[in-house]
Amino acid sequence: MNAILVASDLNMLLTNKLKLEGNIHSVFEHAVNILTNDNFFITILTIERDISPMSIIIKENNFLAIDFKVGQEVLITKKKIQIINSEFEIILTNSKEWNFNIFSKSKYISLKNYKKNIQLFEKTLIKYGNSNGILPIVFEVDAINIKSKLNKPFIASNHYSVFIKERVNEFLKQFINFDENIFPLLIKKIIGFGPGLTPSIDDFLSGLMIMSIHLARYFELDTTKIKRINRLIYTSSLEKTTKVSEEMLKNSMNEKSSLGFLNVIKSILYESNLDTEKTILEAIKYGDTSGSDFLLGVLTAINLFENENIRRNFIND
Repeated sequence: MNAILVASDLNMLLTNKLKLEGNIHSVFEHAVNILTNDNFFITILTIERDISPMSIIIKENNFLAIDFKVGQEVLITKKKIQIINSEFEIILTNSKEWNFNIFSKSKYISLKNYKKNIQLFEKTLIKYGNSNGILPIVFEVDAINIKSKLNKPFIASNHYSVFIKERVNEFLKQFINFDENIFPLLIKKIIGFGPGLTPSIDDFLSGLMIMSIHLARYFELDTTKIKRINRLIYTSSLEKTTKVSEEMLKNSMNEKSSLGFLNVIKSILYESNLDTEKTILEAIKYGDTSGSDFLLGVLTAINLFENENIRRNFIND
């Protein structure tokens, strides 16, 4: 079988390494994760999914129909991925490379159009988002409370959001009034919380980290402090959450994410041909609650950076 797309970071790794050995870490309908012996996390995705960091896409619709087993040995070279003791192998040599830098030639949109986009973003997420994760805290946490902006500001709460809302409140206050000694302690109080292989809070933090960097650039702020905050979120997560989440947060720290999530940010902040509402609806579908929880993090960053007093905290380090 031939790979269709290979992410540029994986392509670079395979160019530098002659051979990687590892095992299948986890198997899902649309993703097979491989953990190599030297701790690289590589994902094989079906054609139903967007390309993500350290991943490839192949022309399959359902990996559960293939006899993948957790723990199976895998050999990876620049030419192919081979599942040992199986006839299944993926040829990489004819695939196209996908690069994460989809923003490099884009111009920012006007502030007027930005405000239109975030109104659309808020309404679409609240109307169509999956509220089985922590999306209900959108009405219960001070920094992201958007109740006054919407005609029907109600999403039923759930036990996840009831448990975590005060801790998120504390965390966001520290995000604004950053103290390098206190901040990691608050991260450890929330990291890894919620349903899913990438728990809800980790998806939320991922969206917050990436959108904060893009908004800082949009408002011409100093990104030094935000980058330090993002690094602390990642380092504080180590061995406190799932391996998949650790990798997601590392990628978010480096401004990498799946193409669908990056397209949402591009459609809100940059001139493009993307349909903003369509990108949001597609992103909501990602995982079970992962898409909605990631977008909640994006929305939180938007609400934080709307406040001029908060933006002043990021003018100078």
